[in-house]
Amino acid sequence: MLPLGTGGTNFSDDFYRLRVNPFCRATLTVIIGWNERAKQLIEILTVISPAKISIIDYSIKKLPISLIEVVHIKGHSMHDRVLEEAGIKKASLVFITSDMHSTEHKSDSSSIIIFLAIKSLNPSAFTVVEILSDTNINNAKRE
Repeated sequence: MLPLGTGGTNFSDDFYRLRVNPFCRATLTVIIGWNERAKQLIEILTVISPAKISIIDYSIKKLPISLIEVVHIKGHSMHDRVLEEAGIKKASLVFITSDMHSTEHKSDSSSIIIFLAIKSLNPSAFTVVEILSDTNINNAKRE
C-alpha cells in the first residue's frame, strides 16, 4: 500500500513517482470512490492509457463526467458482488480513494478492508490506497 498526497506533495507528483509502466500496461483500471482524486486519476489515465475504467461509488447516482471508457458501478466496494461487477478479477490496476463522507479513521479503516477484499479476489492487481491519518500512513509504510 502506498499513501497518496502525503508529505506536502501533490497527487500528480505521487502518481508519476510510481513510474508510469504499470499504468500504461493496464487493460482495466478500477477506482474505488468518487472525489477530486478520482477525477484527477481519470484525467491522467485517459491520456496515458487506453484502459477501460470502472468506478465504484455508493454515494452518487451518476458520474458528473461522461466518458466512453468510464463505467460507474453504484454500490459498496466492500462487497465481492460489487467488486466482481466492476471486473476486479481482470483489473491490473486499482486505486482506493478516501471516503469523503467519513472521518479519517473510518475512511482509513474502510480502505484497508476494501484493499483486503480486492487482494483476495485478485492478488496480482497493482493497488494504490489513499490513507489519510498520519498514524495509518506510518503503519502502511512498515515492511
